[in-house]
Amino acid sequence: MDREGAPVRRCQDDRPCRAERAGHGVPAAAAPGGRDVPGCGRREAPMRPRLRCRGVSAIETMLALPMLMMVGGGALQFGLVLHAKHALNHALVEAARAGSVAHADPVATREGLALGLMPWLFGAADLRESAVNRVRAISHVAQAEARGELRLEQLSPTDASFADWAEPARDVTGERIPGVREIPNDDLVHRLRRPPPGGASTADRRGEPIGAASGQTLADANLLRLRLDYGVPLSVPVIGRVVAWSMRAWHGCTPVVALRFGPLDLGTPRGPGGPPWACAMLGSGTGSTGGPARLPVTLSATVRMQSPARRSGGAGARAPDVDERPLAGTRHPARGAQSASGPVPTSERPA
Repeated sequence: MDREGAPVRRCQDDRPCRAERAGHGVPAAAAPGGRDVPGCGRREAPMRPRLRCRGVSAIETMLALPMLMMVGGGALQFGLVLHAKHALNHALVEAARAGSVAHADPVATREGLALGLMPWLFGAADLRESAVNRVRAISHVAQAEARGELRLEQLSPTDASFADWAEPARDVTGERIPGVREIPNDDLVHRLRRPPPGGASTADRRGEPIGAASGQTLADANLLRLRLDYGVPLSVPVIGRVVAWSMRAWHGCTPVVALRFGPLDLGTPRGPGGPPWACAMLGSGTGSTGGPARLPVTLSATVRMQSPARRSGGAGARAPDVDERPLAGTRHPARGAQSASGPVPTSERPA
């Protein structure tokens, strides 16, 4: 309807209707021929302004950014640990090679380990810097071993191997070396069939006698097997603490307290109970090494002796565990570093 109250149902074009819809109340003229225009003469409520959402992107960023930082930091820490594992793998092989040509001398194996760790720890641009950093690497190995951040252990030959196969050691002229015994390394093709000086067991392996104490053949006793436990620093902020906390809980390094629900005693939980040296590397308070927490990485390497293994006061070889004794009819694993410690490799006839 217009301002005078007369109904308006016909209009010439849409412009008067637009004016009426806007609230101006302009009367519409009748169109020739009586054309009906749908909706002409109606007044509609003015459109409300559209509501805009402000700050949504900032909220989404605040929610997603911590998750992205955690994922990125975790990937970075994983890459650093993997890089360290490969470097330790190389260093342990160098230690085994150095020990194989030096009568399994523990000093030589540690020097070989330091030489293998030098590129990862310090690097060198020239020969002079290489000589200086080699001394630094040897000092690092000694200090890390004293702090409990590094453990180098000889798994084979063991004391039982020497008890079965050792003979009086001789120098290059054939003279006996007083107080030193060695496992013969020369002429193995003919020695493999001979019974061990310490006594043989009733069993044999492919015709080769087995020592009664060690359960090894002469070829087995001529394999140098080393195990390395090294604490890799968890240097990425926040992520390192999370990983260390998770590993402490996994190894059972956290203090164990009794669980109670009111007056009800739920008992004391027991964790897997990891080794004390692993807890010390993770910083559990039981002999923490200080500094950032460290992730224990365990590797082992096996090489064939290139010189007779000699018994010395600092050899430190231990007898193999039950699951580390050689199995009849099996072959020794491939040469090089291997993760974790497995059975002491069995014999393989040398070429």
